[in-house]
Formats: sequence, structure tokens, C-alpha cells
Amino acid sequence: MKIKLLFLILAIFLISCSQKIECPEPEPEKALLDVIVEGWALNEDDENDILINYFLYNYGGVEAKNVEVKCSIFDYKNDLIKTDIDFAGNIGSKSYSYNEMHIKNAGIKTYSRDDGQYKTHSLNCQVVDCDDCIILWKQIPRLKTYIEDRYSSLYN
Repeated sequence: MKIKLLFLILAIFLISCSQKIECPEPEPEKALLDVIVEGWALNEDDENDILINYFLYNYGGVEAKNVEVKCSIFDYKNDLIKTDIDFAGNIGSKSYSYNEMHIKNAGIKTYSRDDGQYKTHSLNCQVVDCDDCIILWKQIPRLKTYIEDRYSSLYN
């Protein structure tokens, strides 16, 4: 009984495999990149400069090459003050790197109101380019729409 069942399964397999089936080729694995800002502050030695610390993550199974991270600083009215690109270089597969970026002559001003509340600046950092890789924020439709709408002048 078991042998007959085995032959039946084998016959079905051979018949189905003898027919030509078009299967798409799998895409080669790529690097999958994202950036998370750890913190940012005025440079104590030169208050015109901003120091930004960020983690660059590669979730993919291959090395990411020639990675570029763009950081932009906005004032309390959400007007762009300064933007700069950090050439982060290469990052190994399934790893992360800790990077520091300097934005020179950032033009940050301290704003305060009469009631003592401070108006704050905001920062946006994103991976914007790399060789043959996938940028994570561009793969999530709602996040992609949000970033491109909010920062349209930076990503067009």
C-alpha cells in the first residue's frame, strides 16, 4: 500500500514537472538601509556648527556601498535652515555603524517667547542614495508619502 502511494506521488510529480512552467527569477539580494538619529546638538567649540550622531542600519544580506545620508535642519516655523549630505561609505551586511556628522555654518538661532518657552528646531535625516540597494523609508507607502510631501523640496 505504501509503495503504491509512493509511486502515485512520484508519477504526479513527474507529470507536473514535465510541463513547462514559467517562474520568475528571484531578485538578487540587496542591502536594505535605514538611519536613526541618536541625538544632535550645537558644537561647544563652534556654535555655528551642528553635530549629529546617527546609527546607519543594513538589514540586508549584502554589503551596502557608497551610502549617502542627508540631514536637514528646520526652524520652529518648519522653514529649511540648512541641509547637508554625509558620505557614510560602506556598511557590511546585517550590521550597523555609528556615525557623526557635522553641519557647518548651520545658522541656528535661539528663539524664546515672552513666557519663557523656547521655540525648537527640528531635524530630519534619511538615507538618500547608495549603490544597488533598497532604502527602507521608500518601501513603506505611507511613510514615503509623508516624507515626500513634508520635505518635497529635499527629495525631488
